[in-house]
Amino acid sequence: MPIVKKKTILNDLHNAFETNLRRKSSKTIPIQLVGDENKDNNSLHDPLETIDEKNQQTEAAAIESVASVKPVSKQNESTEKHQNKVAEFQLHIASYISKIVSLRVAKLAANDEKITQLGMSFFDDCIGAIDITKLVQLIDKARTNLSNERKRLFVVMKRLKRNDMQNYQLDKQMQDVSLEQYYELKAEVNRIGEKLEETHKRMNNSRQQFENDVARATHVREKLFNSQNLILSVMQDVSGVKGDFSIYKQTLCDRLELKKQLRRKNESLKQRVHLFKLMPWYGQTKKQLELTKSFVKKFE
Repeated sequence: MPIVKKKTILNDLHNAFETNLRRKSSKTIPIQLVGDENKDNNSLHDPLETIDEKNQQTEAAAIESVASVKPVSKQNESTEKHQNKVAEFQLHIASYISKIVSLRVAKLAANDEKITQLGMSFFDDCIGAIDITKLVQLIDKARTNLSNERKRLFVVMKRLKRNDMQNYQLDKQMQDVSLEQYYELKAEVNRIGEKLEETHKRMNNSRQQFENDVARATHVREKLFNSQNLILSVMQDVSGVKGDFSIYKQTLCDRLELKKQLRRKNESLKQRVHLFKLMPWYGQTKKQLELTKSFVKKFE
């Protein structure tokens, strides 16, 4: 590496280290909030004081653009809701900007600490100096990171501007609403209110009818329960009568069987009595047979 280039690099490092220490001593934290597209051409080699002034100007412009949204005059409930939404959106934008600023402050503080560490490691006599090529590589890497972060901030600010423009256009549209449209909307709201009242009346009538139907159903159910209880009592009586009838039938069958047996015995007794009556006739016939036999023998 030529000596002149080494000297220029050393001078750049020395200047960066001194400006970093001066910035830390004065406690000024740069905020890279850029609002316009033409500020992409700002180089990282500009002085830090000019960068701080530009960043403060862009921050003030962003805050003024957020705060410049005029409140919409109260015309109806929809406009009030829109105003509430606009206020919420403005608060959301302000919180988003504060978050971006805090993130950028943290990243810049980390980069400042890294630069101071590099300067201390290079210029401190007690610690061995690192190679200049490594320092140049680290500086290039830091510059690329800062340029990427700046591009991201540009994109975010473009989105913020677009949202602000849309919000402003919506506010103008809400202000340009004529009184005729307002009265038409009011008449339509009144018609809808009348329809709602009619529907409420119908609903009340249907509810009353439903309650009457429920009362009738409960009355019919009570009657049904009473009839079921009567049927159960009658069925119990019928079952009792059937049991008594079966017992009576069994006793009657037993008596009929007894009657048949008694009749048989009576017939057998009658037959015996008849035989007893025929016994004397049986003796007489026996004597006659003997006489006839004796006569037959005589004739033979």
